[in-house]
Amino acid sequence: MATWRDRLRPASFRGVAFFVEVADSLSGRRLARHDFTQFDFPVMEDLGKQPSEFRLEAYLLGPDYMTQRDALIAALEQPGPSVLVHPYLGSKLVQQTQAFQFRETTADGGFVRFAIFLVEIGQVTAAPPPEDRDQALEDAADALSDATSEDIASTVVADRVQVSSPPTEPGTSVPAPEFVREATRDELLHAGQVLQGLNVFSRRAQEVAQFSAHVADLIARASELATAPAEIPIALRLAVQDVAAAAGNALDALYAYQAVFGLEASGTGGPSPLQRAADANARAVAQGTRLFALAEASMLAPSIPWESYEQAVAARQALDDEIDALAASVSDKVYAALMALRAKLHRVIPPPDQDLPRLRSYTPASTLPALVIAYELYGDTEDELALVARNRIRHPGFVPGGQPLEILVDGSA
Repeated sequence: MATWRDRLRPASFRGVAFFVEVADSLSGRRLARHDFTQFDFPVMEDLGKQPSEFRLEAYLLGPDYMTQRDALIAALEQPGPSVLVHPYLGSKLVQQTQAFQFRETTADGGFVRFAIFLVEIGQVTAAPPPEDRDQALEDAADALSDATSEDIASTVVADRVQVSSPPTEPGTSVPAPEFVREATRDELLHAGQVLQGLNVFSRRAQEVAQFSAHVADLIARASELATAPAEIPIALRLAVQDVAAAAGNALDALYAYQAVFGLEASGTGGPSPLQRAADANARAVAQGTRLFALAEASMLAPSIPWESYEQAVAARQALDDEIDALAASVSDKVYAALMALRAKLHRVIPPPDQDLPRLRSYTPASTLPALVIAYELYGDTEDELALVARNRIRHPGFVPGGQPLEILVDGSA
């Protein structure tokens, strides 16, 4: 049987060997003591693990001890951390905490003692690269769409409906009557009509044509899709995705998606299991359409050239409101995806690396042309058209005095 002596390791530092006579160690918890008036006992605050510290009484001996001594001194004088092979504790990544000491005497010829003071440190690693916020947002939006697709496919019923679920035996199912599938079909038609009504027409003829084709396919195949729940999320997602490409720009696409946020399912409201199944089908389609729209709208955020800080915050609030509205009735998996998406949105909107202009109120003292007001505010006339558009000024040559206008100022102002 191995003894404790057999388990001792040959001590070394930076590969230079030495002998150890005494090894003291200090470890435990880092504690901060707080004393308060009128309290009999202190309060101890735990600040984490105390780094292990080592004090080694080392020695070298023999006719060639001076060569060994010089090698150990050179190792101890090098900067930075290194590996200590502790005779009792094994390999540790350490760094010196204070100057080492060594002592030689004529009485002990051929012998030198060292006092070495070390602290264990963590493994030095490179700092992680900064997070790509835009990619993280896109990944979160994709995760939400994937979870939504799974939810729709597993929720919508087409063939059989559970009508009872006693605690002592499996639930009983019956063939789904036609009105259960009709509820799915009607909500698919409703979603298609809402998408058709979006103002996404731009000069991108090919993209608009593709969007129109996917929406038309969704409407034409509504009855067929109602019998194949696994196909529903594919058709819905394709149609919703195409809104972004068909719109004139990212901001227009965002507003188009927000129009989908109001989609509500119609239902029978009946108490029977079959009526509840029909309502659940309709709700899954309507809710899924909104979730797809939310995911796509969120992905647009990094590409939108926000005019002002207030515009960005208002857009983020609209997305936040939709997340809150949906979170109350979704599955656990979709809920987790919604919360993850919200966290990523708040890291992207407003853009943290941009000092967006702020909206302020300005009231001209007298009636002036918009051109003059723009020059007085900004020192040039380039912002006249933006000033007119933002305030919906009907006659740019005669801006009434005494009426407040919305103007943009530097974000630092």
